[in-house]
Amino acid sequence: MTVFSCQFSVRQEKTFREQRERGKTRSLKTEGCGTQPQVAEELIQSTAMVPKAGYFTPLLHVMDVRRSIRFYELLGFELIDLEGDPACPGWARMHCEGGAVMFLLAEEPFDPTKHALLTAMYTPDLPAFREHLLANGVAAPAITYPGYMPSGSLSLRDPDGYIVDVHHWSDAEHTAWLKNVEQKKKDGVLRSSG
Repeated sequence: MTVFSCQFSVRQEKTFREQRERGKTRSLKTEGCGTQPQVAEELIQSTAMVPKAGYFTPLLHVMDVRRSIRFYELLGFELIDLEGDPACPGWARMHCEGGAVMFLLAEEPFDPTKHALLTAMYTPDLPAFREHLLANGVAAPAITYPGYMPSGSLSLRDPDGYIVDVHHWSDAEHTAWLKNVEQKKKDGVLRSSG
C-alpha cells in the first residue's frame, strides 16, 4: 500500500536543491487550498531538521470496547493491546493489513454522526467479503458501483455508528491505479519519487 507524505525525503530534497542550483527546475506554483500562490521550493523544509509524526491511527470513542473489537475482527483486524478489565476494557488497539484503529471507552453517550469521520478499507473480493459479514450477522448493504469506485463499494456503520466504507480493490484495480499515478507524474501533476 502506498503512503503519501506531505514532505520530501531527505534524498528528494537534496536532489531538488541540487537541480535548482544548476537551474534545472521549474517554478511550480501552488494555488487553492486556502493559500496564496507560492513557489513550491519555498514550501520545502528539510526533513532532517523538522520532526515528523507517523502511524496515523484513528482513536474512536465507543460505548463498548469489547463490542467494537468483535465487529472489527469481522473486518480483518487483530487485537494487539488493551487496557483495563479484560471483560470491559477502557482502551484497545487493533491492526489490519496496512492500518490500525484504537478504541476509547466513552465516558458519556455521544452521537458519532456529528463527527466528520469516514474510514475506507479495501478487499480483493468484495462479494465474498459481504457474504462473510452477512453470515456473521452484520447487516451489510448491497454493493454499489459509484463513479469514484466502479469496481464496487459498500458502506457500513460500526456498532457506534461510525461509517466504514469497504471497496473492491483487486490486482486489476491496483495496476490501473499505478498506471494512472505514473501518467500524472509524466504530466507533471505529481512529482516523481526517484
